[in-house]
Formats: sequence, C-alpha cells, structure tokens
Amino acid sequence: MKNIFRKLEKHEIQPYEIALVHWENEEISYRRGEGQSKLHRGEILINSELEMDDFILEKFAFSNALCLSVKLAIWEAALDNFVESIQSIPEMLKLRKKLKLSHADVMQKIGELFALRHHINLSSDLLITPDFYWDREHLEQLYDKMHRFLSIDRRVKVF
Repeated sequence: MKNIFRKLEKHEIQPYEIALVHWENEEISYRRGEGQSKLHRGEILINSELEMDDFILEKFAFSNALCLSVKLAIWEAALDNFVESIQSIPEMLKLRKKLKLSHADVMQKIGELFALRHHINLSSDLLITPDFYWDREHLEQLYDKMHRFLSIDRRVKVF
C-alpha cells in the first residue's frame, strides 16, 4: 500500500492528512467466480468469464461507490471535529452562562460549517448517479447496489 501511495503522491492536489487517509478507508473482499457479477453478503463477486474491458468496468462500478464512501468518511471526520470544537457551547447556553466567543469566532465557526456543507452538497457527486452510468444499465445496477450497501444516502442526510 505504501508503494501505491508513493507513486500517487506526485499527482496529488490538496491531499488529505496521511493519518486520516489510513484511518478512513473501506475494505471489502472480492473474488472472481462463475455467474453474474454482484455484491452478495458483503462480498463482491466478479464474473471470471468477462472480457478484460468488461472486467475493468465492473471493478470500476464497485470501486466508484467505495471511493464515495471513503470521501464521505473523511467529511464525517471533519464534521466530528467541528462538533467537538463547539460541544461546550450548547451546554453553556442551556445553563445561561456567558459565552467567551467574539463575533469573529462565531462567524468563523459558521463559515466552517457552511464550507463543509458546501463540499458535501454542492461539490460532490454523493447525491446523484454519475453520468457515466446513464447508458450502462448493468454497471449502474452494480454501482447502486454498492452505494446502498455502504449507506451513502443515509450518511449524507446527516449533513
């Protein structure tokens, strides 16, 4: 895995922290076998009789959804950090204690939250099926099955 990361480093633009990349990942077993490609009981089965191009496309459909799940997990970690940074505020408000936050601090926190929501809702393809699948119904079914398995829609609703 380290070799892959090293090779990809030169192509990175605004990379995530390496610790976060190692922490936020998805692992799922897959195997080649007979029969139609599918996701079954948490395992990916890819038809071993496929031509190489079709094999690659089917792997892409599954990995495309996995990639979205990892991206979402990174944003979930950012949301967790944000919530942790403001966790004392609701309690202080409930107890009617004076907050020691300046207007600038409050505006910064609001900006952080809006930026995170912007990334998730506007800058990502988490909510729609990519155009790539429009004329590839079989691949779209594989993508959608993996998308549902990873609970991406439910996880996005949190934001």
